[in-house]
Amino acid sequence: MLGTPAAGNVLITEIGFAPLVAAPADHPLLEVLLHPAAEEAFQWMVSIGDQCNPWRDLGSRAEVVRLLRLIAADGDWLVIQSKDLDRGPSGRYAQVMNTGHGYFVEIAYRDDGAVHNWRIGRGADADDAGNKPHGAVTRIHQLKFAEITEVLDSCLRGHGLPLGYGGALHVYR
Repeated sequence: MLGTPAAGNVLITEIGFAPLVAAPADHPLLEVLLHPAAEEAFQWMVSIGDQCNPWRDLGSRAEVVRLLRLIAADGDWLVIQSKDLDRGPSGRYAQVMNTGHGYFVEIAYRDDGAVHNWRIGRGADADDAGNKPHGAVTRIHQLKFAEITEVLDSCLRGHGLPLGYGGALHVYR
């Protein structure tokens, strides 16, 4: 039986990852999301107000926090994607938007003409919270700055979603 550890006590637990979608453990999409090439390069673009910069190379994952701080106003957004995704057959991307009440995050993988897009939120309920194109952002999808930083860092490392988050899937064909 597990109890709540007292402050200052160390709790050691085995860490594991649950699949993002109901699919066999050897499903090729899950393999790409959870184990991308270690040398994968990324690029980013930010939109602040009505100004949008051209794509730039992401120097390191540490740069992500600085980029997230740039999207400080309602409607500002950031996209981080596999380098040259627009010219290649497959890759990953994440988009983050400041909603004025938090941040909205989607992560996706594109391959063979389909885009698998997950709206990220807190807990398992986020899996069932819906993901309709141009649909309203639900409360469960409103994340705090620290949460979006944690989600993006984990995804860019190729670890999928951190424990405690879920994602509602929508497939574009």
